[in-house]
Amino acid sequence: MMRQRRLLFVMCLLATDWFVAWSVGVAFGQNPERDVPRQPLEASVQRLVESMKWLGEPLPDSILAELDFWRENTDDAQVVASLQTLLDPRCVAIVSINPESRVKVAAGSSMPQLIEKGWRTFLVKVINEAGVTSPLRCTSPQAKSMVRVSSSAAEPAMEISPSEASRRWLDIALPIQEPMLPNLSGL
Repeated sequence: MMRQRRLLFVMCLLATDWFVAWSVGVAFGQNPERDVPRQPLEASVQRLVESMKWLGEPLPDSILAELDFWRENTDDAQVVASLQTLLDPRCVAIVSINPESRVKVAAGSSMPQLIEKGWRTFLVKVINEAGVTSPLRCTSPQAKSMVRVSSSAAEPAMEISPSEASRRWLDIALPIQEPMLPNLSGL
C-alpha cells in the first residue's frame, strides 16, 4: 500500500526580502539582521502578507494589526527591529549565507507541524551577507522522487526499494509566482 505523500510549502519571499531576509550588504562588525533599510524590508513584509493570504494561510489579525501599527512609526531602526521580532517566531528555519557564500541552516523557533494529506506553509528567514542572487533550493531525503528514470532495459533494476519508498513521504515546493520571485534579491 502506497503512503499518502504530504506536501510542505516553504513560504519564502524572495526579493527585498522577507525571505532573503534582512541581508543587506553588511560591513564587519555590523548586525546583518538590524542594519537593513526599512523600505525594502517593509516591501518584503507586504509581499509576505499577500503571499500568505494567497496560499491559504493568512497571518493572524493580531500580527496584521501590529504590522499596520509599525507602518506608521517614523523611527526606522525601531521599525526594522520590531518587524523582525514580530515575524521571527514564525520562522521554521534560518538560513545564513556568510560573505564567502557558505550556507548554514539552523532551526527557527516555529514548530514544523505537518498536516496529514494536506500542506503547510512555513517561513524561512535568510540572512544573505554574501549578496547571493541565485534561486533558493530546498531538499530533504524524505522528498526524493518516487519514480526513476527509465533505462529502456528489458528487465530494469529496482532502484527504489519498498523500504526506501516508505521513507519518501514529503514534497517541498517553493512558491515563486507573484508576488514572490524565484531568485534571492542579493540584499
